Amino acid sequence: MSEEIKINCFRNDPIRELIKPNLSKITQLPLEMGVEAINLLMETMKDQGAKRKTVRQVYKEASLFPRESTIG
Repeated sequence: MSEEIKINCFRNDPIRELIKPNLSKITQLPLEMGVEAINLLMETMKDQGAKRKTVRQVYKEASLFPRESTIG
């Protein structure tokens, strides 16, 4: 139940919504928001029992996804 409460607290968090679909969106954020998004992502992974990743690893994985075009 506490896990449900935690998820619901972040439901309307715009940063969570940006990182949820895929990691490539992190690299499109302004630096300050990107750092916050990476920290949130690492906390989420830690909560799920996953191995905590470094910022470099997260950005490396994010670069594997194609970037979405912002033109047009």
